[in-house]
Amino acid sequence: MPKVIDPIQCGFTTHNKNLYAIRSNLFHHVRSNKHQKHLDLFNKTQTIELEEQTSSVTRPTFTMDLTRMMIACNIPLAKVEQPEFINFFKKHCGKRLPSWTTLTKCMEEECETICSKIKEQLKEKDIFVQADETTDSQGRVMTAIMAGTLNGITLERPFLIGLSDVTTINNQSLRLAVIRDLRKVLGSELANKKLRLFLTDGASYSVSNLIHVTCIAHALNRVADLARTQFPKVNHLISEVENFFVKSSIRKCHFAASFKIPLPPEPVISR
Repeated sequence: MPKVIDPIQCGFTTHNKNLYAIRSNLFHHVRSNKHQKHLDLFNKTQTIELEEQTSSVTRPTFTMDLTRMMIACNIPLAKVEQPEFINFFKKHCGKRLPSWTTLTKCMEEECETICSKIKEQLKEKDIFVQADETTDSQGRVMTAIMAGTLNGITLERPFLIGLSDVTTINNQSLRLAVIRDLRKVLGSELANKKLRLFLTDGASYSVSNLIHVTCIAHALNRVADLARTQFPKVNHLISEVENFFVKSSIRKCHFAASFKIPLPPEPVISR
């Protein structure tokens, strides 16, 4: 008669929900290839995590360079776990790729370094801030906050200092988003007197206490709106086309997808 023991469940074979109450069945499972495969994978994972913990203080140069390269090339960090990605580096570079969690920690450290460099560029200088709508990698509408220096001659390329999920844009929400991102970068070095210029869209309510600079695209759109009143037939045609899309969300989706441009199909609700 088989010897009966207390029910035991394998902790390595995660998809195996069987409870082994017979000793012979338990020994048979332990000797199986499936159990050995998951046991080797568990030991390998434990070794990698131990190496990552011991090397967390000083990151290897290869790991930091790989993180910078993937961020600059807009490659998701999770791609390091793809088999083809791993085999390519192993074959041509002879390197063992770090895990996705290690690259994420390196990215956080690199982000702090970049923020420190941006702070050195912006502090104690006249700066401008620019806010505009954009989309993230998943197509969600975001508000991009950018800042740059003013040298009195040229308008230098701004730094992207934050992406804010501002669903309703008005002078209060936009001002809070800008101040929050500026304080995140500059900290105690933020001086309100150094903010000389603020660029937004054509809506003057965004920042009511500053001189507003209208975007060229919005200015041309205002001129086009005035031209529509001079041509009533064309205005009627445009209105009919708008109604054709307004009443059907499926048509709007197909129309936006035909351009293959990652822009939001509808503007952010601002009133």
